[in-house]
Amino acid sequence: MDNPKVDLSAPSDTDSRPEKGVLIVDDEPMIIRVLERVLCSVSGKEFPYKLKTLGKAENGKEALRIIQSGIRPDVIFSDMMMPEGTGKDLFDQLDDDLRERIIFMSGGVPNSFPDLKEFLETRKKAGLFLEKPDCFRGIEVIRNVVLQVLSGKN
Repeated sequence: MDNPKVDLSAPSDTDSRPEKGVLIVDDEPMIIRVLERVLCSVSGKEFPYKLKTLGKAENGKEALRIIQSGIRPDVIFSDMMMPEGTGKDLFDQLDDDLRERIIFMSGGVPNSFPDLKEFLETRKKAGLFLEKPDCFRGIEVIRNVVLQVLSGKN
């Protein structure tokens, strides 16, 4: 997948906000596009950070390649159920610092994955989970979870 860096905030020559990088991992290109649009809205002038997409990946393996290339995202949005592994597979391969930065998104986990259901419950309790597609209906939910990750309060 093409990984151009995309500035998600409104353009401004005088924008002195700290820049924070985002990695998006989802096997559905439409979800990636929608999330980028929502993050663009979140990253408006009243938001304390300027968000930039550092990479987009269709699965955990691709996300790991991006990270291993030297890119260190401040926030990672990851789908839970993908054809080539799960979001938990990605999580398990990240260092502790990056594990604190990952926000999972899912439209549901099949009952045949009880360990994943249990794992997602712990992420929900920590506030690091977004239910698809409802999470895209209001930017406030995404804004709050991004601020939670960036402030280190998870």
